[in-house]
Amino acid sequence: MHYAKCFVFDISNKEPVANVSKIYDEKELFAQSFDLIICSHMLEHVSYPMEFMKKFLALMHKDSLLYIEVPFAEFGWREDSDGAKLIHEHINMFKKETFIEMGKVLGLEIIVCEIFSTSKRFGCPKSIRFLAKKVES
Repeated sequence: MHYAKCFVFDISNKEPVANVSKIYDEKELFAQSFDLIICSHMLEHVSYPMEFMKKFLALMHKDSLLYIEVPFAEFGWREDSDGAKLIHEHINMFKKETFIEMGKVLGLEIIVCEIFSTSKRFGCPKSIRFLAKKVES
C-alpha cells in the first residue's frame, strides 16, 4: 500500500508519531513544497499572522492546498470585573471575514471558509476552517 509522505515542522523537542518525518529547521522546510499544509490552532498565538501566512506561499506549488483552523473570535474574549475585554492566551482573534480578506490579500483562491461547531475542542465551542489554493498566474 502506498502512503503519502507526511512531515511536521515543530519547534518542540518532541519526536513525531510513526510514519511522520520531522523537519528540524526553516532551511530544510523551505527547500521543498507540499501538497497540503495544515495550520491548526496556531495563528491565534502568532504576533504577525499575515507575515506568517506569507511563508506558506513559498511552500506551495500550483496544486497545493492550505488548511487553517482557528478559534472563532467571539469565544476568545471574556470580561473582567471592570467590564474590560481580556484575552486568555490568544494574541489574535479571527472572524470569517478576516480570512476572506487575508486570502484576497495573499492571492489565494478560497475553497471553503466557514464557522463550525467543535464541541469545545481546544476550549472553544466554535472554530473557523479555511481551505485555499494559490491563484494561478
